[in-house]
Amino acid sequence: MARRGSAEAAESVLARHGELADAPALRAALALSTDYHSMSSLVGALGRLPEAGPFPELSEIYAASVYSYTRARAVQAMAATDPEFSNRWATECLWDCEQDVRVAGARFAPLEWTVVARLQELADDGCEVDEVRDAARTRWTATAT
Repeated sequence: MARRGSAEAAESVLARHGELADAPALRAALALSTDYHSMSSLVGALGRLPEAGPFPELSEIYAASVYSYTRARAVQAMAATDPEFSNRWATECLWDCEQDVRVAGARFAPLEWTVVARLQELADDGCEVDEVRDAARTRWTATAT
């Protein structure tokens, strides 16, 4: 049991303090991760290393994760590290259940007619959180001018 505890502690330190040279170790730890808490921390750490990206595993995590906070971290990391995020995932993010994911979608989705329509819906939705409405309104009004 002590070995497992020390491995978890090492992973936690790596996730919190990982630097560019630690990207391969972070990716290896992520590949072995079995719980969403540690996976979220490792994904967040990769997001702090844009010069080492893109990281294909982030797309897999976003697509397969049932835990909304892990998906949100994956989206934030992809937005920071993957120049193809806008074209690959941002539009889908506009319909996610997690508000941070919808905000990223509003900021990065390519401005096609379906995106503009969704931005308009989000901006006008009185039940939506302010941060999402504001991001959608900012992006939508920028396209109208």
